[in-house]
This record gives sequence, structure tokens and C-alpha cells, in this order.
Amino acid sequence: MKNNIILLLILLLLNIATSYAYGDSETVRPENFTYSIKLTDNFTPNMISRIHLNANILSKCSYNCKDMRIFDDNSNEIPYVIIKHKITQTPNPILPMNITVYESDNVSVSITMQFKKERLINEITLKTTNTNFNKMLTLYGSTDLANWIEITKDKIYDFSAHVELRKTAIALNEPVAFQFYKIELTEQEDQNINESLRLKYGDLDFSLNKRNAYQTIPFKINAITATLKENKAPSSIYDSMVLIPTKKQVNHTTELSFEVSPPVDNIIFDIDYPPYYNRVVSVYYKYKGLPNFFFLGNDNIYNFPIADVWNKKTSMTSDELQLFYQSNTSPTIRQYKLVIWDNNNLPVNVNAIKIEWLRRYIYFIPNKKTKEYTLCFGNGEVSFPKYDLENFINQDNWFRHTYKEPAITKIIFNKDFKQIERPKDSKAKIEKTILTIVVILLVCLMGFWLYKLVNVKNSNVER
Repeated sequence: MKNNIILLLILLLLNIATSYAYGDSETVRPENFTYSIKLTDNFTPNMISRIHLNANILSKCSYNCKDMRIFDDNSNEIPYVIIKHKITQTPNPILPMNITVYESDNVSVSITMQFKKERLINEITLKTTNTNFNKMLTLYGSTDLANWIEITKDKIYDFSAHVELRKTAIALNEPVAFQFYKIELTEQEDQNINESLRLKYGDLDFSLNKRNAYQTIPFKINAITATLKENKAPSSIYDSMVLIPTKKQVNHTTELSFEVSPPVDNIIFDIDYPPYYNRVVSVYYKYKGLPNFFFLGNDNIYNFPIADVWNKKTSMTSDELQLFYQSNTSPTIRQYKLVIWDNNNLPVNVNAIKIEWLRRYIYFIPNKKTKEYTLCFGNGEVSFPKYDLENFINQDNWFRHTYKEPAITKIIFNKDFKQIERPKDSKAKIEKTILTIVVILLVCLMGFWLYKLVNVKNSNVER
């Protein structure tokens, strides 16, 4: 009896939950969207088609384009999936190099490595925990450990005492194949700066040619690896737009303001002055019409030579600052404010700002032979659609499919827009469902309690 009551309770709750979850499926039609585009082609059933979502389209749809729908000529909804142009590439195999000889003195290090057999490589990497070094690396190859052929010369360095800049990998112009390799490391002196000359700009000091800067700590190599990197196609493709920001100087800072509608993955600065700089940039944003800016984060931009190496970073990425499109209503114009901290230095002169975002495509499969479909968008009230197509075409395999690219028309404004109709009693239905579940639980618990009480009473009477 006890097990039957519990089973009945579970079945009743599942039935109520299921009826609530699927009872109000959202039905949309072309007139429920503010904008539309005609897709024209000789469409073939079951042949994949894709459309490039350009800046004009993205600026008029809501967060992650959740309000996009594709319809055929009978207003039937066609499943689709939106894919970012980013290819998930398999990493290149790492080949450990066996170190057989290690020789070191006060000015140089010589290391001999070998593979079990001849291996084709085009990059080697030194694993070291050392910091603040600047060395010239010469790489040799041999087939017999007697005759050595010079392959390349390049620098490895770490300037972390001044800026987060490190390089311990050497890339070769062409792949080489040897069984034995040798590395010679020597201290790299900056020929343009001597002990009495320092490279300073404002409060920045980039002079690293202090003779004890690289010699106080022995240079320790934990491991050396090699790899053969393939010349693959770019893994990511970005769309972009160039903006001229509003500029003003406030309390030793340069404030840049601009508005944007498409998503923002990267911000790139066009700076022509001063010649040397290293500045912190604070990023703020808000939705147009709201009073306050929200802080996103800080990042650095810089441009300077250090130890004969010119170092430049004039971009900020969404991975660092979370510059993603976060609006749940739409479409919403976002305003960004970038504060560059000049301190006592000359202000940076920003000519323009380039905005980048990963290119997006919408993939769909026509349901019949026809010449036209309609892509609709622009209604923040609709929900994310759920289609089976995303199980077959997704971010991990989209580049393996063949597809057609139909022509698209200009964006059409829907002057007869109608908002999607939702049940007026939806709130009452939710409250009623919750109350029903509570009542069923109470009834079941009371029934079980009475059952136990009757059993106890009967057992006492029998005694």
C-alpha cells in the first residue's frame, strides 16, 4: 500500500509538470516581427542553405538572435541554427626531445637533443620557469652528431619585470627533418643602449641592458619539445566596422565614447601618437537611455621597443573584458566608454576604433522545392526556438557540410507588426498549478499518515 501511494504521487506530479511545460507552446507568424528579408534561390529539399548575418541584420535582432524565424510561402516555420565562423582545430602533436648533453658556462649554454628517429618539425619550445631574460638561440641539425648544419637564429626573452611579454618558442620558416638537434644560447645585448643610456618615456623605463639583469639567476631548462604545425586556414573570421569616437580629456585621462548595435568581440585602437606608450584602459558600457554605466574590466595597450624587440598591443578581446551582446530585449543600442589612463604622460591620439565580431551564419534546410523563403526578426518578446537541426549542424562540424548561399533582399520594415498573443490568464494558471501540486502533496501525506495510524490502532486491538 505504501509503495502504491508513493508511485501514485510521482505519476500525478509528472503529469502536472508535463502539461504545464508543453501546454503553452509559442506560435509565431511573419506579422509578429518588425523586420524581414526575402531569401531567393532555386531551393532544393534537404539541401543545406546558409545566410551571412551582416551588421544590418545583427543590429536589428535581439540577444543571440533569439527572435529570428524562417518561414516558407505558407508561413510554416523552418528549423535553423546559427553558427559562428570559428573552427575547432585539433592541436598539433607535441614531440618531446630527449636531452643528451647539457653544457653551460657564464656566457652560453649548449644543449644536444635527439629523437629515436628522424622527425619533421617546424617549431621548438623551451620549457623554463626563469623570468627576465633575453637570449639569442641558434638551432643546429645533424644526422650523425659530427656534422652540424645551422637551421635558424632567433631570440627568446621574458620582460615580465616591466611588461607581460614572453617568448620561448622558435618557429622555422620551413620544416626540417633531423634525428639530432643542438641549441646554443647566448646573452643578447642591446647594441643601441649602453650603461649610461636608458630608454625612458614619461614614467616608463624599458631599459633592460643592465649587465646583472640576466645573469643573477642560472638559466634552467625543464624540457624541450618540438612540433610540426600545419598551415591551416584561419580558424576564425570576423566582421567589422570602423567608428570615430567622441573624445575628451578629463583629469589626466582620455575618454572615448561610441555607440554600437552589433555584438562586440574585439576593440582595436588606431593610435598615431605618442610613439611610446603603455596605458591601462577601463571599459564601461550601458544601454542607450539608461543613466549609469557598468564597469566591464581593465586591459592594457602598449607600443614600445624593448631590447631590440618592438612590442605592440592595441586591441582588447571579449575573452578579457566580456564585451558580449547581453541584451534580452531588443534591439538595444549599447554605449561604450573607454577611459585611457594617461597619468602624467602625453595623451594618446586615437584616430578611430575598429569593432570586430565573429562572423555569424544562419543554416537551414528547405522543406520543399521553391524560389523564396522569408527570414524574420525584431521582436524581443519571443523565446529561443528549439530545433532538432542543432544536433546535426553545430559549432563542431559545420565546416564539413556542403551548402548553397541564396541571394538576400534589403531589410523590409513590417508596418503591420502585431505583437505575439499570449494567454491573459498565464499568471493565474501558474499560481493554480502550484496550488494544485501543494494540495496533492498534503492530501497524499495525510492519507499516508491516516493509513499508518489505522494500522497502529488495529495492531493494538489485536493485542
